[in-house]
Amino acid sequence: MNKKSYIFTLWGILFPAVFIYGQTIIPQSIYNNDIEEVKSEFVTEGEGSTANYFEVRIALNPVPEYYAQTFFLNRLLKAEGFYFQTFLSENRVSFYVSRELFSEIPVQLVHDFFDEAIANQNFLPQAAQDEYLSMYSLSLPGKDFSLLSGYRIIQGPLTENALCEDALPFCTGSNYTFPAGVASGSGQNGPNYDCLASTPNPAWYFLKILDPGSIVIYMYSTPSKDIDFCCWGPFDDPYDACSQLTGSKVVDCSYSPNPTETCDIPSGQTGEYYILVITNYSNQACNINFSQTGGSGSTDCTILPPEANSNSPVCEGDNLELYAASQNGASYHWTGPLNFSSTLQNPVIENATTSHTGPYTLTITTSIGSSDTTLMVWVKTHPTGDIYGTAEICEGDNANIFLNLTGDSPWEIKYTDGQNIYQESTFLNAYTLSVSPSVSSSFTLVEVKDEFCYAYEEGMTGEAVVDIHPKIHALNVTTACNPDYTHYTVSFLITGGTSGTYVVNPPGNITPGPNAVFTSNPIPEGTPYQFSITDSFGCDPTVVSGIKDCDCPAYGEIIGEDTLCSGQSTSIRIELSGEAPWNITYTANGMNPVTIDDIDETPYFLTVSPTETTEYQLTYVGDQFCDGTGVGKANVFVHPQPVSQYIYEGICESLATAFTNESSIPNPGNITSWLWDFDDNGATSTDENPQHIFSSWGDFEVGLTVSSLNGCTDEYVQTVSIAQRVDVDAGADQEITYGTSTLLEGSVSGGSGEYTYQWQPEDKVVDPSDPETITTNLYEDTYFLLTVTDQISGCTGTSEVQIALDGYPLSTTPDASPSQACYGSNVQLNANAFGGTGNYSYHWTSDQGHEFFIADPAVESLTQSTTFTVTVDDGYNPSIGNVFVPVNPNPVISAGDDFSVDYGYKTQLECTTSGGGSNFSFFWSPDEMIEDNPYSQTPFTVNLTTQTVFTVSVTNEFGCSTADNVIVSVTGGPLVAAPWIAEEKLCHHDVITLHPGAGGGGGNYQYNWSVSPGTWTSQEAEPVITLDQTGDFTYSVTVMDNYNTTEGSLDLQIHPLPVTDLAAAFDSLVEPGVVTICIFDSVYLDAGNPGAEYLWSNGATTQRI
Repeated sequence: MNKKSYIFTLWGILFPAVFIYGQTIIPQSIYNNDIEEVKSEFVTEGEGSTANYFEVRIALNPVPEYYAQTFFLNRLLKAEGFYFQTFLSENRVSFYVSRELFSEIPVQLVHDFFDEAIANQNFLPQAAQDEYLSMYSLSLPGKDFSLLSGYRIIQGPLTENALCEDALPFCTGSNYTFPAGVASGSGQNGPNYDCLASTPNPAWYFLKILDPGSIVIYMYSTPSKDIDFCCWGPFDDPYDACSQLTGSKVVDCSYSPNPTETCDIPSGQTGEYYILVITNYSNQACNINFSQTGGSGSTDCTILPPEANSNSPVCEGDNLELYAASQNGASYHWTGPLNFSSTLQNPVIENATTSHTGPYTLTITTSIGSSDTTLMVWVKTHPTGDIYGTAEICEGDNANIFLNLTGDSPWEIKYTDGQNIYQESTFLNAYTLSVSPSVSSSFTLVEVKDEFCYAYEEGMTGEAVVDIHPKIHALNVTTACNPDYTHYTVSFLITGGTSGTYVVNPPGNITPGPNAVFTSNPIPEGTPYQFSITDSFGCDPTVVSGIKDCDCPAYGEIIGEDTLCSGQSTSIRIELSGEAPWNITYTANGMNPVTIDDIDETPYFLTVSPTETTEYQLTYVGDQFCDGTGVGKANVFVHPQPVSQYIYEGICESLATAFTNESSIPNPGNITSWLWDFDDNGATSTDENPQHIFSSWGDFEVGLTVSSLNGCTDEYVQTVSIAQRVDVDAGADQEITYGTSTLLEGSVSGGSGEYTYQWQPEDKVVDPSDPETITTNLYEDTYFLLTVTDQISGCTGTSEVQIALDGYPLSTTPDASPSQACYGSNVQLNANAFGGTGNYSYHWTSDQGHEFFIADPAVESLTQSTTFTVTVDDGYNPSIGNVFVPVNPNPVISAGDDFSVDYGYKTQLECTTSGGGSNFSFFWSPDEMIEDNPYSQTPFTVNLTTQTVFTVSVTNEFGCSTADNVIVSVTGGPLVAAPWIAEEKLCHHDVITLHPGAGGGGGNYQYNWSVSPGTWTSQEAEPVITLDQTGDFTYSVTVMDNYNTTEGSLDLQIHPLPVTDLAAAFDSLVEPGVVTICIFDSVYLDAGNPGAEYLWSNGATTQRI
């Protein structure tokens, strides 16, 4: 069965508890996805805020049909200090158990867990029930605390309704107050929380709409702390809803920072469910209050749990558990039978008895008052069962056995016959079972269970015994014929049943005793019999039936088998019994019966000579007293006889004689072997159609023996006469001169002496039927074949002679050099004669009228394409050959007119073509005066300084060439640069013009000026500069025309200006350049710079005034 597989493992109850685990059925997909998580499931010990808790994790595949598992686990294990949640995305549920509760979980709770699992299967589809029960098993874990590995910090204890699956009911008209969780985890994975960016410390509630309309729920915290909420709906029930909390189901949501929130359900309909989660965003201690404060609708309060409940009914010896509904700040008081009293919310009465049956009253006291609730509880006694009854039955019949039961109807009973266990259900305390054992059996009870409890082992008593009556058997059945072979009797031995009470019908004679023997009255032979045997108990009779034939003892059987070739005889054996003499009748192939009388001995041998395969059958045997029985068949297989015959062809000595088998055999025979005896020194063959070369000529008695598949044979012999061989000689091989003839001389011996002759090839001899004949003139080596035929025997002989030729046939293969001529060029002709006698004469002619009588004439200035024909004669045979000499045009070109260029300039040459071909190559010389490629049609020259004659040679695609030249003259001189200035002396701050002094070359100059030392540059032809420095400077200019460059330089000395200080001699200097003197004083002004020329403002020209 292809099962859905999941993992359900509850890891561990430490201390003296019982360990529950599940059979782990892990599909391949688990290994690919979650197997590592599954392997790491174990009990972990909390730290920090959860130091007083253990976490127990259960791996669970949370598909919707298994959600009931989480509910019954939660209901089962809910207790103080225990918290439960699911993690759908992690495929697990998780329990948080306080240390105190963890060490006190009773063993019985584990058994209850198992029972609950069995009951829970009823919620599953039929296909999953077998799989579900396979999940549970029990084991003792021991106390190996080393299993507490993988410690990690886990969240604090969850609130009672921290999971959607644990949502508490909410009812209109009540104000709900609960302490908000602190550090108690976040909302479970799975729901779409819409506006809630976080979900700390969740509390879940659900409500059911009673009256349709809107519902307004007001929430607030005390003291004021930030709370939030989200609401989903509507749903058909609150259980499946937890897996359907999607975004489309959100009806209201708030993530405000306020301590108050209002949830609006706009239009609730009767019977719809809504889910509400309230979170403590502040994560600080506070109470959260909420209630319906508005809206036209109302909620259904019947969803609230009862105030008091129990696990009643329970069985004697089980624990009776009482449950009280949780209310904030409430105290509890239970009272009941046997003066029971307890202030626990959920007390347990261990080892309950029937005296604990009765009403239990629960008083719940809160700050606003108290309420009483009475609960009826039952403790049931364990049922009992007693089985009894005895019976004896025939095999295959039914017997009744009986049960007396106590307890509460209905009952489920299991009983056994010692081999198998059977199960029954009944509502009756006095119950009858119908059984049909195949052997005597004793029945006892295995299990009795009423509606509530199982029976103790000591409560299942009694035994029912059913015996099977022995069956009657008839043994050693025999029959015997009377002497007249007309009647027979039947006898047999009777055992089993009740001895001494046997009755046989039809009756006969019964010999009494421990083993009674029955003998029948005479029965006509060939008539069937049937006897029924019963005893006093009356079970179904035992039947004996059959038939007996009493035949005559005369008997005969024909036996044997043989194989014959057609025409042979054989004997067939017939075995006879009875009293001699015998009479027999037999048939051949079922026809023509033959009777033989007065046979006195056995066996009798019947001689037959059939011509075809025959089946002999004995149809009658009688002795001297009666007509008996003849049986048996004898087959004589007759095979066709072959007839040997052959023909032959070829009677010449030394040649093969071919023999052809023409033997035959009637259908369906087949000839399978042939043996030839050639009467020639013991030579034989087993081929069907052999060939044989006899060792000599003469007469031979050749015989053929043929055999069929079944071994039938025949032989045929006839005389074969072999004629004497004809020996022919065509003469000795010859060698003759090429083109001549010779005499062929043939001879013959042997045979009869009367011959005909034939030479081949007959077109190369004068008389092909003459043994001595002359050949025609031969121009190739030739083999001649002489065939001689004996006119008496027809035998032939052949011989061959070779006539070889000396020399070769005359030939000529004229050619011309060159093979193609250019217009007006010379051609050399060559006859190239070969073969013949070697004594040649020549005669040349052409279609242009040429004629020569030498072997290799020269033709001058050929201007037209011409075919030349030469005839070569060796005195016996002529040979003619032709050679065609095409005449190709010369290129028509021009190198251009002579021209001139400036000195130092380069120029481009150009050759033009105007005919004489279509594909030309060029070459210019002198090639050292060509700048780039002398093979170009339009090359550039190098820079020219002297007149040059350039020649171009042009070759067309035929190899014909034409040359032309062009003269390039040079004008002017070389490019020069001689810079100069007009000034003779230069002083600081003078403005001067630089002149490049360029000349020669091609004109159209360009300039680059620079100074050293210095960074000044200019591209002007005559730059104007200001001399702002003193000293020696070299001004250089680079002059360029289109092809050449030259340089020139100019050295300049720039003198400083004289420095005068007319106030230097005064001591009354007021400020630079200003002095003070007295009125009427005389002063001298000195310009300094001795040796200089002077000019004062007053016209003076001396240094001092």
